[in-house]
Amino acid sequence: MAEATSKFRGRFEVRLDEKGRFSLPSVWREDVASGNAFCVTNSFFHKKPCLDLMIQSSWTSLESRLAQLPQLRPEVQVFNRFYLSAGHHLSLDSHGRLMVPPSLRRFGRLEEDLILIGMGDKIEIWHPPLWEEITLNISEDFESILEKVSGAGGVL
Repeated sequence: MAEATSKFRGRFEVRLDEKGRFSLPSVWREDVASGNAFCVTNSFFHKKPCLDLMIQSSWTSLESRLAQLPQLRPEVQVFNRFYLSAGHHLSLDSHGRLMVPPSLRRFGRLEEDLILIGMGDKIEIWHPPLWEEITLNISEDFESILEKVSGAGGVL
């Protein structure tokens, strides 16, 4: 099985075929060559729907961390109902493709074209017009964000 330390980087434009499959970029397939199990679920960023795709070991690690939280807290229950309950296990087929379940395609407003965003331990899957909106908003605030990130720990 692939290590939870896999790091996904980059931005790729891919297409969904008529069955809801897309090809995982070869650079990412090489990164997970020792295991091809993934989990995909719904997500949001700035009130825009997207999907999160993780290798199985990252998903399992997330489930373990969530299990340590107080399960009677309303926030934990809501998160589990939204994020965990929508999770679907996927495997790469022999052509390096993953099939997005119809319910998640509808949630993410995914049609023919997709944007895949490497986010370290996960990949975000976006409908291109929504991604363009997000990047426009980010670019307008990037200098102030950079200032805050740089001051937060001297990383940059």
